[in-house]
Amino acid sequence: MSSTNAGIITASEAGGTITVHGVAQGGASVTAGFLGASTQKPINVVAAGSLVVTVSPGFLGAYPGITARFSATVKDAAGNPVNAAVTWSSTNEKVATVDATGLARALYGGSASITATVAGGSGYGVLNVAHCYDCPSWP
Repeated sequence: MSSTNAGIITASEAGGTITVHGVAQGGASVTAGFLGASTQKPINVVAAGSLVVTVSPGFLGAYPGITARFSATVKDAAGNPVNAAVTWSSTNEKVATVDATGLARALYGGSASITATVAGGSGYGVLNVAHCYDCPSWP
């Protein structure tokens, strides 16, 4: 887990959840890895008043064929819960897909960001899928 610019964002991982803190307005990237695969996701820190979207789990490793439920918590800048419609997407649909409810399916080895988007913000979790030679049932 690393940040390309700790003056803009800091990042940490605990219990499979990635936490990113904005330090100043601007852009930087967070890199996370698992089972030899890694992904880098750009983060833009914006002014107060925007919504903060936290996706759980923040980081998950899986084998092809596994499904996993991602969930999103939306809060305003003061930390108050906000009821907002969430749209889910995957940055790499060859690796993993996600449906409208946040249910992701691991398809092929690699990494995908599972993103929850609301009007006013977005957040993501990382799904790293093991390559088939890592699969326990692979002959």
